[in-house]
Amino acid sequence: MVGSSVSTKPEILEGPSEPAMLMMKFPLHSKLPSVPELKAKFVRFGHLYESATRVFQNSSTAKVVFKNKSSAEAAYNHAVLNRTFLGNIKVNYRLQVLNVSAPELPESGESSKRLRKDLLNQRLEQFSSCLCTQVSP
Repeated sequence: MVGSSVSTKPEILEGPSEPAMLMMKFPLHSKLPSVPELKAKFVRFGHLYESATRVFQNSSTAKVVFKNKSSAEAAYNHAVLNRTFLGNIKVNYRLQVLNVSAPELPESGESSKRLRKDLLNQRLEQFSSCLCTQVSP
């Protein structure tokens, strides 16, 4: 058709899933974001393992797990450059690539969901313990 143009976005193809976790350390006694708030803030950077998003009130920490490392890196870079991204408080960010291969994280079926969640939770607990001891306020 004359005068009509169709704009097409090039499709971005991502390689095999390489999950990564963005860990956040908040000042003691500060108001922490809720899990839904974290999901809403970070989903714009890429797909999340939503059930792995956690807020730990006792240690003033939180974690968001992205399905792809590149998404987590984009979120990390944005948060570090925009210091008020999560409010007017000083948040320390740390990025951790998870050593979980895609076959270990099946995508469908109830038993697969349970297995994926169990595997992620195991890995996340290991890394969360590092967060509490390595990131200083």
